[in-house]
Amino acid sequence: MIISNLMTRLVSSTAVMLALTTTVAAAEEDSGSLLLEEVIVTAQKRSENLQDVAVSVTAFSGDAMAALGFDSSMDITSQTPNMSFGNQLGEGNNPSIAIRGITLNDFSDANEGPVGIYVDDVYLASLAGQTFQMFDLERVEVLRGPQGTLYGRNTTGGLAHFISRKPTDYTDGYVKLTAAEHGQTDIEGAIGGAISDWLAVRASLSYKHDNGYFENSLTGKNGNQTNGFGYRFLADFTLSESVGILLNIHGTDIDQRQPYYKHVGTGIGPNGGACSLEQANSGQCTDFFGYSESDDDPHSGAFNTQEDLEISTLGFSGTLTWDGEDMQLISITAYEETDKSYVEEADMGPGDLLTNFYLTDARQYTQEIRLSGDGAQHNWVVGGYYFNDRRDNTTAFDVLRDLRPLFTDPLTNPTGFSPDNFVMLYRNDYIQTTESYAIFGQAQYDFGERFTFTLGGRYTWEDKTFDFDAAFVEPDFYSDPLFTVPLIDSVQDISSSNFSGKVGLDYKLNDDIMFFANVSRGFKSGGFNASLAFVEQEITPFRPEKLTAYEIGMKSTLADGRVRFNAGAFYYDYKDMQIFNFINSGGVPLSILTNGSDAEIIGGELELAASVTDNFEILLGAGFLETKTRDFSLFAGLDGDGAELYDDLSGNKLVQSPNVSLNGLARYNHQLGDIGRLTWQVDFNYLSEQFFSINNSPNLKGEAYSVWNARVTLASIDEKWELALWAKNIFDKDYDLYAFDLSYNFGFDQHFKGRPRWLGASLTYRMN
Repeated sequence: MIISNLMTRLVSSTAVMLALTTTVAAAEEDSGSLLLEEVIVTAQKRSENLQDVAVSVTAFSGDAMAALGFDSSMDITSQTPNMSFGNQLGEGNNPSIAIRGITLNDFSDANEGPVGIYVDDVYLASLAGQTFQMFDLERVEVLRGPQGTLYGRNTTGGLAHFISRKPTDYTDGYVKLTAAEHGQTDIEGAIGGAISDWLAVRASLSYKHDNGYFENSLTGKNGNQTNGFGYRFLADFTLSESVGILLNIHGTDIDQRQPYYKHVGTGIGPNGGACSLEQANSGQCTDFFGYSESDDDPHSGAFNTQEDLEISTLGFSGTLTWDGEDMQLISITAYEETDKSYVEEADMGPGDLLTNFYLTDARQYTQEIRLSGDGAQHNWVVGGYYFNDRRDNTTAFDVLRDLRPLFTDPLTNPTGFSPDNFVMLYRNDYIQTTESYAIFGQAQYDFGERFTFTLGGRYTWEDKTFDFDAAFVEPDFYSDPLFTVPLIDSVQDISSSNFSGKVGLDYKLNDDIMFFANVSRGFKSGGFNASLAFVEQEITPFRPEKLTAYEIGMKSTLADGRVRFNAGAFYYDYKDMQIFNFINSGGVPLSILTNGSDAEIIGGELELAASVTDNFEILLGAGFLETKTRDFSLFAGLDGDGAELYDDLSGNKLVQSPNVSLNGLARYNHQLGDIGRLTWQVDFNYLSEQFFSINNSPNLKGEAYSVWNARVTLASIDEKWELALWAKNIFDKDYDLYAFDLSYNFGFDQHFKGRPRWLGASLTYRMN
């Protein structure tokens, strides 16, 4: 039934898109389409036309992203089928990125996601550094499905690769100024060119600020503020005709008021009894402490704290390239560091109930070496990869007087320790180190003019050590406290090795149409549960997860180049999936990260870009998913006698896996004589309902929503000046990006809201 429903959706959607293709084929011959410009990608570690790559790839050029108004790294999800993200710790913090239903909704800074984030060929391991400003980019490539051969690092879901604009041998650059609602004032720009015949440089920067949009009725100062600075400097040295070195220095500095979440009372109903889901959603219920945020504004609340989110990153990389007669050697040496300090008002109300502290110091070093070559009928690449990562972290839960009675329970405080004189009741500190080595290779061979066979593999070795301490401590969080009541003092380590790879065959019907079939396997390494833990059993390691993907697809360029239509379908066999969930254990909320059983995913994507006329172009995308767990039981806590309880979750949907995702764009432009060019644009994205917890709790179900944006642009005749008036979320749609269920313990849910309607203008000057 699942397969039948999915195929019906794919076939009917394909028929609609082919009908559009037929219409376009009769249009004028020449097109200056921004959406159909040739995009060269490096998805297979060599430069290829997007349409020649037998992988499910969505790519955006820098100009296309500027036209779409993309500002943040997470904006790409709005126009990528079967891709979305959530904010478990609020806007600007650790993202939960999902591709084809593969995600990990763990907010711990110890973990890595199953969707790899790469910037200029360098993998970014720290989740805190993955939400960043986008500026001066050449393109972004999103690869769906496990990428276990050429990338390999934790990419069971896929990856996104952000590529910066490189220095050129001529002087060029731009300046962009933005002013908008909520006090937004942005400036970004770049300049570069040749210093000599052997050195070219490029410097770029971005500063973004707004006053926030989540109203705090207690302090009068908004949360969800933006205040960040980013920079990048590239130096391209030409040492000889065959040897070059590209140096890359980059970083960010974010210092802003904390993000707020919407409080939804679920504890006590309007008549003092139990609260129903309908009553909770209509704001009729309070939490267990009598507070209710009952107004209709999704972006307001009464918050007693006004703390900060601070994230700073710094990175260096050096890329050495040697070009031989028929071979190329590339060496990429990189260092990345991320520091985060975050204070979270977890109770989202006026009382002194629960404030969480997160301090993270992440350092990583990577080294990759690749040797590649081409022949008359083949191409190949072999290489090695080294990854070294260290995380120093402190997490604390500041429970004030309103909650202190909860900690007199002998189950949660077996020593009988009285916390009356203490503020910081719970704190954990850990050091996690990861060291990984991999060797990999991939080869393609052409059988005649039509068939190409691909074979690749990667073998990875990994060691991970985890030194974890937890205790009830004295109050000064920012100094070394006296561990008054130790809970856990444990050092653990795990070692693993895994093989991943790919077998593929593609068939070129002609120069414009290609069919492909791939079987690929990826894995995500194991680790440790590093969140709220009271006993050592809660930090036992979890195993690597493995995913085998079976995929077929088609890529086509039709109507004399005026139409690009790509389609694909896949089946995933998902083993030992890593599952995060909040549970209750004796009245205390625990965050558990463990291996679930297995799951299966069936789905597909359709993408169409077309120049309907010389002046009118469209982009349409669709993603379809059917997900379910198999033979899955999850630890659910302890009963009154201390016995373990388990929930049977077999057949549940995976987290962040909407059945349908749609995106689209329409652009119309026309010349205004000698004045310039006027462009009208509207775009949208739609997600059907989805769950934010693996137990498919109905109060953690995100309802279906669509967000529409509009843009009007006036460009000068020489393309140097451009003025854009834009509106994001023009219908002011209220929607959830994520949600957490704390109803059993505290009587409320946390809801992480998307941005409201936002109007603004941008002025750009380009040197060309």
